[in-house]
Amino acid sequence: MSCPIYDESPDLLMDFAAGKLDWESKQRMDVHVSKCAICHEALAAQAMVWKALDEWDAAPVSMDFDAKLYARIETQHATVWGNLKSLLLPATTWFRWQPAIGMAGVGALFLAVFLLRTPAPAVHGDGVRMESHEIEQAELALDDVEMVDKLFAESKGEAQSL
Repeated sequence: MSCPIYDESPDLLMDFAAGKLDWESKQRMDVHVSKCAICHEALAAQAMVWKALDEWDAAPVSMDFDAKLYARIETQHATVWGNLKSLLLPATTWFRWQPAIGMAGVGALFLAVFLLRTPAPAVHGDGVRMESHEIEQAELALDDVEMVDKLFAESKGEAQSL
């Protein structure tokens, strides 16, 4: 049998000490404890704790314990913090802050992405940077040049046919 202390199952050792194990498990633990000094020491220490708890007598509770407790609670509520807490407590029960905080975080993230996102300028093969409106103007100019070339070719074709 492997050692329950090293197998991270000390509950088995405590159940053995309390007499909660079945007969077969108890027999295996008896054999193990007789061979394992660490488990033997742990059982002796547990027995000492239980013996000390059995010998300890708790102080008797006075008859007016409940009255004193409730009076102390009332004095706590009479303090400034108690008044503040009683004012804020109902507000926290009707309105839960967790969803509001989560939504505020998501909104802040979207706002940051929207504000910080700037279009990157296009870099062409020759290393010249052009803004997006300049690119559109260049495309329109190229379209115009192609249209003029077509018109020129058509007028040349008409001139040759005459």
